Amino acid sequence: MSISGTVVDANGLPAAQVPIFLHGADGSDQPDKSTATDKDGKFEIKRICKGPLRLQANFSSSPGGAGFLYAQGGNQDMKIVLGQEGAHMPKNSLVGNKLPGLENFGINLSTADTEDKKMLICFFDMEQRPSRYCMIQLAKQAELLKNKNVTVIVVHSSEIDREVLNQWVQKNNIPFSVGMVQGDAEKTRFAWGVQSLPWLILTLDDSRHIVSSEGFRLGELDDKINAAK
Repeated sequence: MSISGTVVDANGLPAAQVPIFLHGADGSDQPDKSTATDKDGKFEIKRICKGPLRLQANFSSSPGGAGFLYAQGGNQDMKIVLGQEGAHMPKNSLVGNKLPGLENFGINLSTADTEDKKMLICFFDMEQRPSRYCMIQLAKQAELLKNKNVTVIVVHSSEIDREVLNQWVQKNNIPFSVGMVQGDAEKTRFAWGVQSLPWLILTLDDSRHIVSSEGFRLGELDDKINAAK
């Protein structure tokens, strides 16, 4: 079998010439393999076995740190984010579908927050540097996004002490509605199609808030907003 994917840095940009190491996981009998990303951050590893495996991109001592991903032999189009650890899951896309309810995250929006407004949802983890960077950059754009009729909601990707989350939000001047995944974090992220963190989801400004884009880089936000008509 084979696997393929892309390595990106904390800003979502392709990481070129980054070493990739593959090892077995959960007792699987995978061959140890290594390769490196091309100029576009892409990689492919052939002649591996069916079953679980663990990928490492880059070294922990290198700029941006190492990224780790648990996957299965045969998985394609994976994404490894430097400085993060995650698991590859088959993509469950929300694009073209109505935005799921936000009540389970502890978020209750008024009609003024949602009517004739695009919705931008960002899943993040305050323990991860790429997520912290995304939050701070979004906060800097808060007024601009408001003027574009975009309501921003941020959701912590796992359940943590609410007071700790509130303190972090206040310390970093995050001006958005903040929710938190509760219960089974993996099932929730799968239901929302979250493949890595931070994960951005944008809707149209129609009454159903149909999802128009997901999984894009923060630097692509303006283009996604302009295209969401």
